[in-house]
Amino acid sequence: MENNEKKQATEALSFNETLAKKHTSLVPPWVAFCLALTYLAAFLLMAFKSHPWWALLIVAAVILVAAFLMPRRYPRVRQSYRQDPFAAPSADKRYWLGFFCLYWPMSAFIFAHELPAWAVLPLGFLAFASVWWALGSGALDLSSRERNHS
Repeated sequence: MENNEKKQATEALSFNETLAKKHTSLVPPWVAFCLALTYLAAFLLMAFKSHPWWALLIVAAVILVAAFLMPRRYPRVRQSYRQDPFAAPSADKRYWLGFFCLYWPMSAFIFAHELPAWAVLPLGFLAFASVWWALGSGALDLSSRERNHS
């Protein structure tokens, strides 16, 4: 009986390991590009005094299509229950930099409508680059960090 329980436990653990190997938490490059492009488009639309309705409609359509297609394309995978909560990696400087790079465009967007177009355009490209880096570099993925057991 004991041998059977051991076998079941090792099978369950190996299944969890294969799930962890299969599961990549990095955002696919095209998704990161689309989100970064949305930020860039928002800043570009803000740079021009007249906002054509068709441009706003295109940006809204891209966001809606991404919102409806992404959950179907990348369904959630149930994570393992056999995780040691004390061995979980803590947030480091790279994580906080990625967090800042992802969220600063939202706060800049609030105040950028008062800036001239020559100042908003570089902000848009900077927002594009920072969101692209934050989503594509794995800076926000703490599970991929090497764990230091002390």
